[in-house]
Amino acid sequence: MTLEEALTFVETSNTEYNDIEQETHDDDDSESEPTPTPESESTPEETTQVETYTLTRENNDDFAALLDTYIPKNHEVSAFVRDYDGRKIEFDGHVFMSARKFDGMSETPPTMLHVFFWNGDSEDAIITGDHHGPMYFMSSIRTRDFPLIGVEDANVRVVATIDGVGYMDRSSEGTAYIILTPISIERR
Repeated sequence: MTLEEALTFVETSNTEYNDIEQETHDDDDSESEPTPTPESESTPEETTQVETYTLTRENNDDFAALLDTYIPKNHEVSAFVRDYDGRKIEFDGHVFMSARKFDGMSETPPTMLHVFFWNGDSEDAIITGDHHGPMYFMSSIRTRDFPLIGVEDANVRVVATIDGVGYMDRSSEGTAYIILTPISIERR
């Protein structure tokens, strides 16, 4: 079940529960005492509230710490993805590299690209070679929907869903990247 399906289920269940409760109150015009029910029946099931806010540097300490880490270790990236997989994130970054085919990946059709992003501004990364935070990867993205992905070094604002973790080389530290599904990519 996806996060969206779970939230729809919870909202539907709460609406149905409230409708039943409302109908019961509307139908009961008498002033009689309510009929006692066993405790197990009167206690509604507990539902876990899923946090739905978009993760940003400003509102999530784990994400802020990851963004501030110089080339995070593989276990740091994988732990973050484990904790926040399926959640929406938003960050300022830049297109690091885009191509129809990278080693070990299938080739995309001519209208699509595989794309890697870094955090921050491309100018800072080019001048200093300093990369803080993890690398991000989006696979088979339509250039028609996201035209900036083909422009290397373009500074962008990314909104995406975390969709897993990948590794350039499992035997080398600092090669983990966060796999994203794009929602929006805008020039900044």
